[in-house]
Amino acid sequence: MNIDRLDQLGMCFIEAHESGDLETMAQLWGMAAADSALNNRLMHLESGLMLELDGAIGAEPIRLTAADIAEKLRLSETRYNVEERAVVDRLAQCEETLPETLTMRVVRGLWEQLGLNGAEKVARDFLEQASALMLRLGADQQGALMAARAVRRARKE
Repeated sequence: MNIDRLDQLGMCFIEAHESGDLETMAQLWGMAAADSALNNRLMHLESGLMLELDGAIGAEPIRLTAADIAEKLRLSETRYNVEERAVVDRLAQCEETLPETLTMRVVRGLWEQLGLNGAEKVARDFLEQASALMLRLGADQQGALMAARAVRRARKE
């Protein structure tokens, strides 16, 4: 990949970040998984964007929140009914960190804590998405996750 193409993808990444287009950001991170030059470029851009938004990037490993998983559920192609979408919307407001080991029992405890009833399909999807993300939470995924959080914060403001 030549420099011009990296610059073009970098600009696409910045525009997606600024507009909150998580799907495009995820696609770019997916491309970067197979292209070390693109991965390095996106990591560099992400660092700059996070410094701009948050003031500094913490050195501690990042932990998942229910809101992180809710974003993944929103981007998935799963069709939810009105009640299930309301559960996902409620989860999107929960920034509490999830434990490192997540089981259905823990998910049901979260449902109880948040006053969520039923939505067993969402609970299963939540556990599946969280487990998959926890397994992939390397440095490049941490950058994407931090970007998604910055976008959520910007939307709230």
